[in-house]
Amino acid sequence: MITSRPGGLPNRVALTLCVVLLLAGCGPSPSPALPATPTGPAATVTGPAATVTAPIEMPVVVSVAGFVDEQTLSLLDEQIAAFEAANSDVRVEVLAVNRDAGRRQEQFAESLAAGDGTVDVYLISPHWLAGYEAPGWLLPLDGYAADAGLDLDAFLPAPVQASRLEGRLMALPWNTDGGLLYYRRDVLEARAYTPPATWAELETLALALKGDGGPAHGFVWQGDEYDGLTCNTLEQVWAEGGKAVDAGGRASFDSPETRTALERMARFVSEGVSPADVAGHQEAASLAGFRSGEAIFMRNWFYAWARLQEPGSPTAGQVGIAPLPTSCLAGQSLVLSASSTVPEEAFRFMAFLVAPEQQAQLAASGLLLP
Repeated sequence: MITSRPGGLPNRVALTLCVVLLLAGCGPSPSPALPATPTGPAATVTGPAATVTAPIEMPVVVSVAGFVDEQTLSLLDEQIAAFEAANSDVRVEVLAVNRDAGRRQEQFAESLAAGDGTVDVYLISPHWLAGYEAPGWLLPLDGYAADAGLDLDAFLPAPVQASRLEGRLMALPWNTDGGLLYYRRDVLEARAYTPPATWAELETLALALKGDGGPAHGFVWQGDEYDGLTCNTLEQVWAEGGKAVDAGGRASFDSPETRTALERMARFVSEGVSPADVAGHQEAASLAGFRSGEAIFMRNWFYAWARLQEPGSPTAGQVGIAPLPTSCLAGQSLVLSASSTVPEEAFRFMAFLVAPEQQAQLAASGLLLP
């Protein structure tokens, strides 16, 4: 369940000031040298209290959901503070969501289908977009982007293309990512090996180097039943020359190239190249095993580099990066709920997050690629 927005004041509040003017009868002060002269009962002034009603503008609340990584949230807090300083009419609230990507995808679908107006902006994986757009759960962004003067030509072409459905802009790319091959540089250099350029070379090297006084496993990757496995599988299939769909958009997964790739992935486990529990690995599990020194090679995303170089990391200074034979283009995108009651303000925040200044911060932090 997405944490609900806490109760608060409405966007516009009428502040009623009740000023009661008490008028007391006043006469001249008696002379201290003479006795006071009776003047009769004091006059009493009565009447209704004066009421002044004045509207006070309160910030609207824009709620966002989908940010889960602690370091990313820390940077997001800084960017929200900068946005709110420049936009005093808006307050941004980050909602808590499920950390598991598959469960989060379902969670967002449930929220959108229910017309949940407490969530304005969602951060999603691009391949979730079609499922959310088809039922009319999202607002097209073309008009908002034009009004904001957003230059879509400044973005990488592929993420923008993936954000369009039937010609309509339905998302703003927030970051772009790709798979990388991480390897233990110290292990390879000690034996005068270079990083593998093909999956077959990786399989051979991993079998030769694992154990032997070094890491227990050759290769860790994402084998759990979620979109990460889709990426890992496609990278293997593409490297063999296979395709997931043909030119007509029809599934073409049943091919000799695909079988070769899948058989190799099965051998990774059966021959001990990968640990037996790799079928339950998502990114965090693969990273934890590689970071602790249990594997020679790891397939993961860009964000893993910063984690591996953190103070206290057992593998800091011992890791290299090489390109995969082929890689999925991934990332995350911002979408605007059709149930949002503040779409203009919500898009203003979305545009702020994808602006060059904020994107540069994202890259400089070592967290994600813009």
